[in-house]
Formats: sequence, structure tokens, C-alpha cells
Amino acid sequence: MNKILLSIDKTISRIQLISILLIVFSSFCIAEIGHWEKIEAQNNPGQRFRHDMAPIGKNKVLLFGGEKSDIFQDANDTWIFDLKTKEWTQIFCPDAPSPRRDFSMTQIDENKILLFGGMNFDKFISFSDLWIFNLDSLNWFKVKNNPFDSIGDNRCRHKIARFNDSLIISFAGDFHLTKTSEETYFYNYKKNKLEDFKNSTISNPPYWLNREYLSMTTIKDNSILMFGGWDSDHGEFGDTWELKWGNNMGEWTFYWEKFKNLKSNINPKAEAEMVHIRDGIVVLFGGTGNSNPAGDTNTWYFDYRYKEWKELFLPYRPSGRFGHKMAKIDTNKVLMYGGAGKFDTNTWMFVLDEVPVSVQEETQSTNTIISPNPASDYIEISLDSPSIKTNPVA
Repeated sequence: MNKILLSIDKTISRIQLISILLIVFSSFCIAEIGHWEKIEAQNNPGQRFRHDMAPIGKNKVLLFGGEKSDIFQDANDTWIFDLKTKEWTQIFCPDAPSPRRDFSMTQIDENKILLFGGMNFDKFISFSDLWIFNLDSLNWFKVKNNPFDSIGDNRCRHKIARFNDSLIISFAGDFHLTKTSEETYFYNYKKNKLEDFKNSTISNPPYWLNREYLSMTTIKDNSILMFGGWDSDHGEFGDTWELKWGNNMGEWTFYWEKFKNLKSNINPKAEAEMVHIRDGIVVLFGGTGNSNPAGDTNTWYFDYRYKEWKELFLPYRPSGRFGHKMAKIDTNKVLMYGGAGKFDTNTWMFVLDEVPVSVQEETQSTNTIISPNPASDYIEISLDSPSIKTNPVA
């Protein structure tokens, strides 16, 4: 009888060991959902950082401006990367925004990109102008009757992102080079107007939204993801927020909602870059903070289905950097160029090999987003009422 019990006990131990090994192996495999590739382009935009990039056309990426770190001057040159040829081509535009850095761009049409704001470091001025690049004409066009000019909203170190087929969200940054901003603007680029400007701007939000050099990307229509950044004292944030439009306690509003109970040890950082690739998978690389002021080499991805960050342990990856830029290209790729740190001129591409399948898929994930309620952290932006409702962090 004892031999039988001992045999059963050994069998159970083997099963437990195998189960543990399978979980560890599965977790390792899940983490490696993609890889980095270095592209050996014959021509490139040279050393630069704090520029911006955005997808345009079919499998192309537009790059504009930034600081040319080899000559320490802000630039206003325009480049296009073509995935088919894997080459950069400089576009000599008859018109273009003035030399600048720390502006933000987003795609508004297959062949059009919107640019807003920025600063020129040499002149120490910031901008409120809007520009549109048109791939068909290979030229920049300044937006006339710009509503940001009318309110004197000179802004840099902010982010803009497309919220739906007509609204562009401008969030945070540095206002007139004097203070860290917290405003959320809703710009209707089809009508060239700020939608209910008086009511859609947060004037006195809680301190945790004031920031600059944050990361932001569109996940899907009516949903934008935001991470990190610096506050006015250059303290880094490590929080993750989502901007939504929905029925919030019986009222249709825009509202920022903070993700809570995220089981990840992603370190607070600013000047990281993140891009939504597909199916709710957002890739984030680099950034600077107290843990690595010269620039992180870590690659993370956010899985919107499970509301969690996971680190990718990739042996082949770009060097640490911050102030670099990334843009989606093709259906499963992200292009990256530039950045401070090593100041190389390499072009990198992250390839999503597969959409991860979580080991928790058969069980309910514990990393869930907290729905708006009186006990959650959220900031409501009503377009029907000038009141701003806030719930403080407990």
C-alpha cells in the first residue's frame, strides 16, 4: 500500500513539475511576440532627436524637423521612408513649417498628415500654427484661420492623436514655455474649429495630468492611450490613462480614466515612444528617467485586452535612447528613427510576429480597468456643461 501511495505521490510531483515548466515556458514564449530588425538604408535623415514621424500613403512614413544633433540646430527638412525600397528620400518642399522641435504630428487621411505646435530652441519661441502635408502634391500647406492662433495657444512637448474620423486630440505639453500644461483640446480638422472650446478644455484638473514629453497613441476610434511623461519638476510618471467617449453615469462625455491594478514593473519615464500596431497591442520603446537618464533599451507592449504591460526580453535591439520617434508601417510593423543617447543614424523596425495569447486566457484577468464610479480615478470632460467633475486619488 505504501509503495502505491509513494508511486502516486511521485506521479503527482512529476505532473506539478511539468505544469510549472509549461507555464514558465509559455510565459517566455508569450513575451517574445516580435523582434527588432536594423535596416541598412543608403540614405538617411542624419543624427536628430525630438522630431516626429507619422504613417502616410501605402507603407510609407513621413519624418519632419527636430534637432540635428551633429550641428545642434533645429531643422525643417522633410523625409519619406518607403518600406518597399527600404530607403529614405528627402522631399524638397516649396513651403514648410519653420525649423522646430517638440511638435506633434498625426495622420488625418491616407495621404495627409497634420502638424501642430513645437518650439525653436535657438530663438526660444513656441508655436501655435497648424500645417498639413499632402503626399499627392509633396508639399506643406499652412492652415488658415487657425483656431489655436485665436486663443494664443503656443504649445510644445505635447501630443496630438486622431480620436475618430474628424476629431484630433491635443493633450498636455508646455504652454508658452512657461508652465507644464494639462489641457485637452478637441480640434475638428474637417471644420477647422475647436469643438466647444470653452467646455472641452480642462482648466483646473488634478495635479497628476499636468505633464510634458508624454507618450500617446490611438488604440481604436474613440479611444486614446497615454503613458508617462515629466511634471514641472522633471519628476517622471509611470501611470497609464485612456481617453474615452461614452455614457459616464448617465451622461455622454469625454473622460480620462486611469488604469489601476496593473501588474507590471514598467519604470516611470519620459520621452519614450509608443505605437498601436494591431488588435490592441501597443509597443513602447526607450525613454529617460532616474533609472536610466541616458535612455532605456527596454521594449514593452501593452495588451489592451488584458489591460497589462509586459516586457519583451529581446537580445537584439536598438541602443538606449530618448526623444526618438516611431510610426506604424504595414499591418504589423513599427518604424523607429533617431533619438538622443548614442545618436546613431540607424533605421530600426519592430515586427509583431504574432498577437500574444495570455496564459490567463482561460481565467478572468485580474488586471482590469476600473469603470467610472465615485471611487475610481477619472476626469470628466463634458461638452454640454462647463463643469469639470473630478474624483481625487484615494
